[in-house]
Amino acid sequence: MPSQYDVPGTSAALGDGPSEAVLPPSGATAPPAGPVSDEPGAAADPGATRHRSLVTVDHRLFLGAEAVTLATPDGFATVRFADATEVLAHPDGARVLTGPGGVRLAVEPTLYAMLTPDRIAVLDAAVDPAAVVRTPPRAAERIPRPPEPGAAEGPALTSRTRTPAPPKGRSRGRTIGLYLACVAVAGAALLAVHSTWDEVSSAHPHYTVPAMFWVLTAGLVVVARDLRNPPKDRTHVARWWEMQDHFKR
Repeated sequence: MPSQYDVPGTSAALGDGPSEAVLPPSGATAPPAGPVSDEPGAAADPGATRHRSLVTVDHRLFLGAEAVTLATPDGFATVRFADATEVLAHPDGARVLTGPGGVRLAVEPTLYAMLTPDRIAVLDAAVDPAAVVRTPPRAAERIPRPPEPGAAEGPALTSRTRTPAPPKGRSRGRTIGLYLACVAVAGAALLAVHSTWDEVSSAHPHYTVPAMFWVLTAGLVVVARDLRNPPKDRTHVARWWEMQDHFKR
């Protein structure tokens, strides 16, 4: 099946190479074409840069001086620059590298955090110029993008630095509850202060009732805080917690 990266004259288009690239046009991350292994490749290079996927939280792209590696929960897929048999070079900055073992990796600046032109330039300088295939410009809809905030794919990220999407506004019921909680906090605080003052002025003070009012005030403050600032989506935290630690975070 031809992919977005197949151009006339390349091995993939002729049926001599992998039939699918790492990332389809929609931006959903797929496993790399070809085998994965336990060898970390560029992930073990101290000088390599790490780029978080803006689509799949448990994917990392490592770009080193000699190789590029995609780290996933299933293992590592690596293409060494010196061994790349084909490098598709898109005018928009994307690169697709094919290794001798059938491993095919897409280096998409739109899908990885901080994958800047200078990092792409490092890759371009390291690969064999004879393996580079210049492709025509891609249409805008053919360039993969991360899901828009609020899309059905899950919690979206709004920038290449993986800033969480802004939370939705408070509902009408939550707003009314916040106002009522603020009134309750004020009332409980007044009762707490009044009862405390009475006990301080008493000849035989007993602070049980004031303590109850102060505890009630603190509880209402917590309720009002949660109504004002809804808990953020922690889906990505759960996925990180459950993910197998195949690479350094």
